Amino acid sequence: MEVVTLTDHFRAMDSKSEQIEIYANPKVQITSDVTFVCERDEVSFTDASILGDTTVAFWIWDFGDGSVSYNENPKYTYQISGQYTVRLVLADHNGCNADTTQTNYMRVKEKPQFSFNTTRVYKSLFSVRHLMEMG
Repeated sequence: MEVVTLTDHFRAMDSKSEQIEIYANPKVQITSDVTFVCERDEVSFTDASILGDTTVAFWIWDFGDGSVSYNENPKYTYQISGQYTVRLVLADHNGCNADTTQTNYMRVKEKPQFSFNTTRVYKSLFSVRHLMEMG
């Protein structure tokens, strides 16, 4: 049982006894299968939070590029290279909110570009085949 005493600016006092319940906030933690990825490769994010006194009511993931997800453990694909700050906000069924922000958590690199000179490959194959036939 807690007693709350209020005093106004005229120094008038009043008190009231009420049962006050205090809930523990969740401690928000982010994990992912990778923190370094190429463009257009999928990343799996996981809510690794430690819960307070009840279960989570909702999640808001901010991937740092303008995209969000409301899933507990979302999968996401970055389209453009760069460094991205990831934020997770959650609220539990008691109305307690908590969040964490991981600055520059994801590093996204351009996909390697490959090109082949097919003319040389065909010339090489032709030369080997020609030598074998002559042989």
